[in-house]
Amino acid sequence: MVHLIRHTRPDVAPGICYGRSELPLAITAEEDIRAVLDRLPRVDAVFTSPAARCQRLAETIAAERGAACADDARLLELDFGRWEGRAWDNIARDEIDRWGADLWNVAPGDGESLSQLWARVEAFCAERRLEDIHNEDTQVVVVAHQGPLRVLHCLGRGVAFDRLFETDFAFGVAGLKLWPQREHGAIVP
Repeated sequence: MVHLIRHTRPDVAPGICYGRSELPLAITAEEDIRAVLDRLPRVDAVFTSPAARCQRLAETIAAERGAACADDARLLELDFGRWEGRAWDNIARDEIDRWGADLWNVAPGDGESLSQLWARVEAFCAERRLEDIHNEDTQVVVVAHQGPLRVLHCLGRGVAFDRLFETDFAFGVAGLKLWPQREHGAIVP
């Protein structure tokens, strides 16, 4: 079984664009982490984004459950380039529209496109054998960000990129989802 969990809530003002930015966790972090632990069964391994907001949760899960924990840069959030840390309202509307017109190919703020995010998360999934692990008596946790978790969710469901935004991963325990949940063969543009 593979559990997909988004990091707990960061301490960031509403309306700020962030992906790769390092952010402190909200004051509720300990309570939020405890809520995640209360919902998890046995855990054999934890994979995490190297971002501090993910590592704190992942390392706590691993320590509490006596599991191995490994970080993997392929689980980092989308790189928003020069948009990082800026208010969405302060990013030129034409730049946002250009990205919105071709999410698959255009890199927001000259950072990283969604096709690049998809490719690196797909490589993580294949290398870590998530499909095989799901079919074994192994409990694996992946702690990451909204973007990579959405890609993993699509891959696990066997659905195309155009359904990437159908699923939201809330922070912490509310974002826990099992993987995979097959629908049909995956197709990418």
